[in-house]
Amino acid sequence: MFKILLLAPPAAGKGTQSKFICETYNIPHISTGDLLRKMIEEQNESELNLNNGELVSDKLVLNLLDKRINNKDCLDGYVLDGFPRNIEQGHLLEKLLTERKERIDIVILLELSYEEACNRITGRLSCLSCGHVFNDKIESLMPAESNKCDYCLSPLVKRDDDNEEIFKNRYNVYLSETEPLIKYYEDKRILVRVNSNQSADKVFKEINDKLKEIIKWSTLEPNEK
Repeated sequence: MFKILLLAPPAAGKGTQSKFICETYNIPHISTGDLLRKMIEEQNESELNLNNGELVSDKLVLNLLDKRINNKDCLDGYVLDGFPRNIEQGHLLEKLLTERKERIDIVILLELSYEEACNRITGRLSCLSCGHVFNDKIESLMPAESNKCDYCLSPLVKRDDDNEEIFKNRYNVYLSETEPLIKYYEDKRILVRVNSNQSADKVFKEINDKLKEIIKWSTLEPNEK
């Protein structure tokens, strides 16, 4: 089916769209962050403190990824999230897949402006009781009553790291590391851009339309292309 790579700035909804794609096409979501956390839990590798942002070697991530995509549930494809983050990692991933006689079929870039992404992060309000998330800077996501959950009426809280200074640093790192990677996949003609500044359902419709086009194209006979 599809081997899909998702690229997106912070707050663009990558997790939500991964879930939609995987449910629709019955393929697994492979998050390298999740793979690392699982390894830490299983091996008690306390020296790898992901929460503190300590660096993890590309070799380790590639080994974990190689083992994961060797599972039977990946035979029909997967959604890859979290790796590569820069052009060097892009080359490493291509080398790994080439050795496996595989390739990424499509790279989906969720585009979101700095202003919109910043509003999503700095305005985020969470209910610790039921888990619903609101936003005091986006009208459609505002709670009916200020700082109170619409569903369970519990107080809403803002995370300490949901501030503009931290977000700006994250966004700038994304731009500096990911822009060369975007061009790399554009040159390979496998990158598609999707407007993420719309509802999650509309974003997925745009993604799904592009995936359907690829399916249709791949089933054509050579003389029909």
